[in-house]
Amino acid sequence: MRKVESNWIRIAGCWLALVAALALSARAHEGEDHSAPARPVATVAVASVRVAERNIQTPAGQFRVRLRQVPPDPRAGEETQFEVEALERVEGAFGSSEGLQPANISRVVARIVRADGTVIEPQLDAHEESRPGVRGVHHAFGSAGEYKIFFDFMLADGRSFSVDFPVSVVVAPINWAFWLGLVALLLLAASVVVGRYVALQREGVGGRAVARRMLPAGAVASLLFIVGALLLARVERPRQSRAPSEAAASAAASSNTLAATEIVIPKESQLLFGIRTALVEEHPVVAGLKATGVVRARAT
Repeated sequence: MRKVESNWIRIAGCWLALVAALALSARAHEGEDHSAPARPVATVAVASVRVAERNIQTPAGQFRVRLRQVPPDPRAGEETQFEVEALERVEGAFGSSEGLQPANISRVVARIVRADGTVIEPQLDAHEESRPGVRGVHHAFGSAGEYKIFFDFMLADGRSFSVDFPVSVVVAPINWAFWLGLVALLLLAASVVVGRYVALQREGVGGRAVARRMLPAGAVASLLFIVGALLLARVERPRQSRAPSEAAASAAASSNTLAATEIVIPKESQLLFGIRTALVEEHPVVAGLKATGVVRARAT
Protein backbone atom coordinates (compact mmCIF):
# COMPACT_ATOMS: atom_id res chain seq x y z
CA MET A 1 0.00 0.00 0.00
CA ARG A 2 2.73 2.40 0.91
CA LYS A 3 4.38 1.55 -2.37
CA VAL A 4 1.26 2.67 -4.24
CA GLU A 5 1.16 5.90 -2.21
CA SER A 6 4.75 6.66 -3.00
CA ASN A 7 4.11 6.00 -6.68
CA TRP A 8 1.27 8.53 -6.75
CA ILE A 9 3.39 11.08 -4.93
CA ARG A 10 6.20 10.55 -7.43
CA ILE A 11 3.81 10.96 -10.35
CA ALA A 12 2.42 14.19 -8.89
CA GLY A 13 5.94 15.44 -8.25
CA CYS A 14 6.91 14.76 -11.85
CA TRP A 15 3.86 16.68 -13.08
CA LEU A 16 4.73 19.58 -10.78
CA ALA A 17 8.33 19.63 -12.01
CA LEU A 18 7.10 19.56 -15.60
CA VAL A 19 4.77 22.52 -15.05
CA ALA A 20 7.54 24.49 -13.33
CA ALA A 21 10.00 23.77 -16.16
CA LEU A 22 7.52 24.84 -18.83
CA ALA A 23 6.66 28.04 -16.96
CA LEU A 24 10.29 28.97 -16.40
CA SER A 25 11.14 28.22 -20.03
CA ALA A 26 8.32 30.46 -21.24
CA ARG A 27 9.44 33.16 -18.84
CA ALA A 28 13.04 32.96 -20.06
CA HIS A 29 11.98 33.41 -23.68
CA GLU A 30 9.38 36.04 -23.00
CA GLY A 31 9.73 39.01 -25.36
CA GLU A 32 11.79 37.12 -27.93
CA ASP A 33 10.48 36.96 -31.48
CA HIS A 34 11.20 33.61 -33.11
CA SER A 35 9.03 34.27 -36.13
CA ALA A 36 10.06 35.74 -39.47
CA PRO A 37 11.18 39.37 -39.45
CA ALA A 38 8.14 41.58 -39.23
CA ARG A 39 7.48 43.98 -42.04
CA PRO A 40 7.38 47.61 -40.95
CA VAL A 41 3.87 49.01 -41.01
CA ALA A 42 3.83 52.77 -41.36
CA THR A 43 0.15 53.19 -40.50
CA VAL A 44 0.24 51.62 -37.03
CA ALA A 45 1.36 54.78 -35.23
CA VAL A 46 -1.18 57.01 -36.96
CA ALA A 47 -4.08 56.00 -34.70
CA SER A 48 -1.96 55.41 -31.59
CA VAL A 49 -2.38 58.86 -30.10
CA ARG A 50 -5.48 60.89 -29.32
CA VAL A 51 -5.37 64.60 -30.05
CA ALA A 52 -8.04 67.02 -28.82
CA GLU A 53 -8.32 70.80 -28.63
CA ARG A 54 -10.41 73.20 -26.61
CA ASN A 55 -10.87 76.93 -27.12
CA ILE A 56 -11.31 78.69 -23.79
CA GLN A 57 -12.60 82.25 -23.42
CA THR A 58 -12.40 83.59 -19.87
CA PRO A 59 -11.93 86.99 -18.22
CA ALA A 60 -8.26 86.03 -17.97
CA GLY A 61 -7.97 85.81 -21.76
CA GLN A 62 -8.53 83.55 -24.74
CA PHE A 63 -6.66 80.27 -24.83
CA ARG A 64 -6.40 77.13 -26.91
CA VAL A 65 -5.43 73.95 -25.05
CA ARG A 66 -4.15 70.92 -26.91
CA LEU A 67 -4.33 67.46 -25.35
CA ARG A 68 -2.34 64.45 -26.46
CA GLN A 69 -3.26 61.11 -24.90
CA VAL A 70 -1.35 57.82 -25.20
CA PRO A 71 -2.81 55.25 -25.61
CA PRO A 72 -6.00 56.60 -27.21
CA ASP A 73 -8.10 53.74 -25.79
CA PRO A 74 -6.89 53.37 -22.18
CA ARG A 75 -7.63 50.13 -20.39
CA ALA A 76 -8.37 49.64 -16.72
CA GLY A 77 -5.19 49.06 -14.75
CA GLU A 78 -2.72 50.38 -17.34
CA GLU A 79 -0.94 53.72 -17.25
CA THR A 80 -2.15 56.52 -19.51
CA GLN A 81 -0.03 59.53 -20.45
CA PHE A 82 -1.55 62.97 -20.91
CA GLU A 83 0.28 65.98 -22.36
CA VAL A 84 -1.23 69.46 -22.50
CA GLU A 85 -0.05 72.61 -24.22
CA ALA A 86 -1.67 76.04 -23.70
CA LEU A 87 -1.58 78.74 -26.37
CA GLU A 88 -2.83 82.26 -25.71
CA ARG A 89 -4.50 84.42 -28.33
CA VAL A 90 -2.70 87.77 -28.43
CA GLU A 91 -3.78 90.60 -30.69
CA GLY A 92 -1.06 91.50 -33.16
CA ALA A 93 1.08 88.48 -32.29
CA PHE A 94 3.58 87.34 -34.90
CA GLY A 95 4.32 83.79 -36.01
CA SER A 96 0.73 82.54 -36.14
CA SER A 97 -2.15 83.31 -38.45
CA GLU A 98 -4.51 83.21 -35.46
CA GLY A 99 -2.36 85.28 -33.11
CA LEU A 100 -1.53 82.32 -30.84
CA GLN A 101 1.53 82.38 -28.62
CA PRO A 102 2.68 79.83 -25.98
CA ALA A 103 1.24 80.76 -22.59
CA ASN A 104 3.75 81.56 -19.85
CA ILE A 105 2.76 78.68 -17.56
CA SER A 106 3.82 78.65 -13.94
CA ARG A 107 2.06 75.48 -12.76
CA VAL A 108 -0.47 72.92 -13.99
CA VAL A 109 -2.55 70.71 -11.70
CA ALA A 110 -4.71 67.85 -12.99
CA ARG A 111 -7.88 66.50 -11.41
CA ILE A 112 -9.68 63.29 -12.39
CA VAL A 113 -13.37 62.69 -11.65
CA ARG A 114 -15.98 60.20 -12.78
CA ALA A 115 -18.88 61.19 -14.99
CA ASP A 116 -21.14 61.22 -11.91
CA GLY A 117 -18.84 63.70 -10.14
CA THR A 118 -16.98 61.26 -7.87
CA VAL A 119 -13.44 62.54 -7.33
CA ILE A 120 -10.76 59.96 -8.19
CA GLU A 121 -7.63 62.13 -7.99
CA PRO A 122 -8.04 65.54 -6.34
CA GLN A 123 -4.58 66.82 -7.32
CA LEU A 124 -1.89 65.61 -9.70
CA ASP A 125 0.99 68.00 -10.29
CA ALA A 126 1.95 68.00 -13.96
CA HIS A 127 5.64 67.76 -14.78
CA GLU A 128 7.53 69.59 -17.50
CA GLU A 129 8.13 67.69 -20.72
CA SER A 130 11.17 67.97 -22.96
CA ARG A 131 9.35 70.51 -25.15
CA PRO A 132 8.86 74.02 -23.77
CA GLY A 133 5.33 74.91 -22.74
CA VAL A 134 4.18 71.27 -22.57
CA ARG A 135 3.19 69.65 -19.28
CA GLY A 136 2.52 65.96 -18.72
CA VAL A 137 0.79 63.74 -16.19
CA HIS A 138 0.47 59.95 -15.87
CA HIS A 139 -2.39 58.02 -14.31
CA ALA A 140 -3.62 54.41 -14.15
CA PHE A 141 -7.41 54.11 -14.03
CA GLY A 142 -8.59 51.45 -11.60
CA SER A 143 -11.78 50.49 -13.43
CA ALA A 144 -13.54 51.00 -16.73
CA GLY A 145 -16.01 53.84 -17.19
CA GLU A 146 -16.42 57.44 -18.24
CA TYR A 147 -14.11 60.01 -16.67
CA LYS A 148 -13.18 63.66 -16.96
CA ILE A 149 -9.69 65.06 -16.53
CA PHE A 150 -9.43 68.72 -15.52
CA PHE A 151 -6.32 70.83 -15.99
CA ASP A 152 -5.94 73.93 -13.83
CA PHE A 153 -3.44 76.35 -15.37
CA MET A 154 -1.65 78.98 -13.29
CA LEU A 155 0.20 81.57 -15.35
CA ALA A 156 3.29 83.47 -14.31
CA ASP A 157 1.40 86.79 -14.15
CA GLY A 158 -1.16 85.44 -11.66
CA ARG A 159 -3.95 84.60 -14.09
CA SER A 160 -5.56 81.15 -14.07
CA PHE A 161 -8.06 79.11 -16.04
CA SER A 162 -9.32 75.51 -16.25
CA VAL A 163 -10.21 73.11 -19.01
CA ASP A 164 -11.59 69.57 -19.02
CA PHE A 165 -11.52 66.64 -21.46
CA PRO A 166 -13.59 63.43 -21.40
CA VAL A 167 -11.78 60.10 -21.12
CA SER A 168 -13.31 56.68 -21.83
CA VAL A 169 -11.66 53.70 -20.12
CA VAL A 170 -12.43 50.19 -21.34
CA VAL A 171 -11.94 46.75 -19.80
CA ALA A 172 -8.90 44.85 -21.04
CA PRO A 173 -9.81 41.77 -23.12
CA ILE A 174 -9.79 38.39 -21.39
CA ASN A 175 -6.58 36.43 -21.74
CA TRP A 176 -7.93 32.99 -22.61
CA ALA A 177 -4.46 31.42 -22.42
CA PHE A 178 -4.36 32.10 -18.67
CA TRP A 179 -7.80 30.63 -17.98
CA LEU A 180 -7.21 27.57 -20.15
CA GLY A 181 -3.94 26.97 -18.32
CA LEU A 182 -5.75 27.33 -15.00
CA VAL A 183 -8.36 24.78 -16.07
CA ALA A 184 -5.59 22.38 -17.13
CA LEU A 185 -3.95 22.73 -13.71
CA LEU A 186 -7.29 22.09 -12.01
CA LEU A 187 -7.85 18.93 -14.06
CA LEU A 188 -4.31 17.80 -13.31
CA ALA A 189 -4.79 18.27 -9.56
CA ALA A 190 -8.16 16.52 -9.71
CA SER A 191 -6.62 13.57 -11.58
CA VAL A 192 -4.18 13.05 -8.71
CA VAL A 193 -7.00 12.88 -6.15
CA VAL A 194 -9.29 10.73 -8.30
CA GLY A 195 -6.48 8.38 -9.25
CA ARG A 196 -5.55 7.89 -5.61
CA TYR A 197 -9.18 7.26 -4.66
CA VAL A 198 -9.61 4.64 -7.40
CA ALA A 199 -6.43 2.91 -6.27
CA LEU A 200 -7.71 2.72 -2.70
CA GLN A 201 -11.04 1.31 -3.87
CA ARG A 202 -9.24 -1.43 -5.77
CA GLU A 203 -7.29 -2.27 -2.62
CA GLY A 204 -10.56 -2.62 -0.72
CA VAL A 205 -9.90 0.22 1.70
CA GLY A 206 -13.10 1.76 3.09
CA GLY A 207 -14.51 3.85 5.94
CA ARG A 208 -12.43 6.47 7.65
CA ALA A 209 -9.26 4.88 6.40
CA VAL A 210 -10.03 6.22 2.92
CA ALA A 211 -10.09 9.82 4.15
CA ARG A 212 -6.89 9.29 6.13
CA ARG A 213 -5.11 7.66 3.20
CA MET A 214 -6.34 10.41 0.85
CA LEU A 215 -4.71 13.22 2.84
CA PRO A 216 -1.24 12.93 1.22
CA ALA A 217 -2.75 12.89 -2.28
CA GLY A 218 -4.95 15.91 -1.44
CA ALA A 219 -1.95 17.82 -0.12
CA VAL A 220 0.10 17.05 -3.23
CA ALA A 221 -2.81 18.04 -5.51
CA SER A 222 -3.31 21.34 -3.66
CA LEU A 223 0.40 22.10 -3.80
CA LEU A 224 0.45 21.24 -7.49
CA PHE A 225 -2.44 23.60 -8.24
CA ILE A 226 -1.15 26.52 -6.13
CA VAL A 227 2.42 26.42 -7.39
CA GLY A 228 1.27 25.91 -10.98
CA ALA A 229 -1.15 28.84 -10.74
CA LEU A 230 1.56 31.13 -9.35
CA LEU A 231 3.97 30.16 -12.12
CA LEU A 232 1.24 30.62 -14.71
CA ALA A 233 0.45 34.10 -13.36
CA ARG A 234 4.09 35.09 -13.85
CA VAL A 235 3.90 34.19 -17.54
CA GLU A 236 0.32 35.16 -18.38
CA ARG A 237 -2.18 37.62 -16.92
CA PRO A 238 -5.94 37.14 -16.49
CA ARG A 239 -6.42 40.19 -18.73
CA GLN A 240 -4.55 40.91 -21.92
CA SER A 241 -1.83 43.55 -21.79
CA ARG A 242 -0.50 45.59 -24.68
CA ALA A 243 2.44 44.16 -26.56
CA PRO A 244 5.73 46.10 -26.41
CA SER A 245 5.36 46.86 -30.13
CA GLU A 246 2.05 48.64 -29.45
CA ALA A 247 3.63 50.77 -26.72
CA ALA A 248 6.54 51.64 -29.02
CA ALA A 249 4.12 52.56 -31.80
CA SER A 250 2.19 54.82 -29.43
CA ALA A 251 5.37 56.59 -28.34
CA ALA A 252 6.46 57.03 -31.95
CA ALA A 253 3.04 58.37 -32.91
CA SER A 254 3.13 60.84 -30.04
CA SER A 255 6.53 62.17 -31.09
CA ASN A 256 5.44 62.36 -34.74
CA THR A 257 2.32 64.29 -33.79
CA LEU A 258 4.33 66.72 -31.70
CA ALA A 259 6.80 67.22 -34.51
CA ALA A 260 3.98 68.15 -36.88
CA THR A 261 2.54 70.92 -34.70
CA GLU A 262 2.71 74.61 -35.51
CA ILE A 263 6.11 76.28 -35.28
CA VAL A 264 6.08 79.51 -33.31
CA ILE A 265 8.88 82.01 -33.97
CA PRO A 266 9.62 84.51 -31.19
CA LYS A 267 8.80 88.13 -31.96
CA GLU A 268 12.44 89.23 -31.65
CA SER A 269 13.50 86.71 -34.29
CA GLN A 270 10.70 87.83 -36.59
CA LEU A 271 11.88 91.41 -36.41
CA LEU A 272 15.47 90.32 -36.93
CA PHE A 273 14.71 88.35 -40.10
CA GLY A 274 12.09 90.77 -41.41
CA ILE A 275 9.21 88.31 -41.24
CA ARG A 276 5.80 89.86 -41.81
CA THR A 277 2.33 88.39 -41.50
CA ALA A 278 -0.87 89.31 -43.30
CA LEU A 279 -4.44 88.14 -43.51
CA VAL A 280 -5.32 85.63 -46.19
CA GLU A 281 -7.11 87.27 -49.14
CA GLU A 282 -8.62 85.95 -52.33
CA HIS A 283 -7.25 87.22 -55.67
CA PRO A 284 -7.72 85.98 -59.21
CA VAL A 285 -4.75 83.98 -60.38
CA VAL A 286 -3.32 85.18 -63.71
CA ALA A 287 -0.94 82.80 -65.37
CA GLY A 288 0.33 82.38 -68.94
CA LEU A 289 2.54 80.08 -70.94
CA LYS A 290 4.90 81.18 -73.70
CA ALA A 291 5.99 78.70 -76.35
CA THR A 292 7.36 78.71 -79.89
CA GLY A 293 5.83 76.80 -82.76
CA VAL A 294 4.84 76.76 -86.43
CA VAL A 295 1.34 77.50 -87.68
CA ARG A 296 0.34 75.53 -90.75
CA ALA A 297 -2.85 75.88 -92.75
CA ARG A 298 -4.82 72.74 -93.31
CA ALA A 299 -4.83 71.64 -96.95
CA THR A 300 -8.28 71.79 -98.60
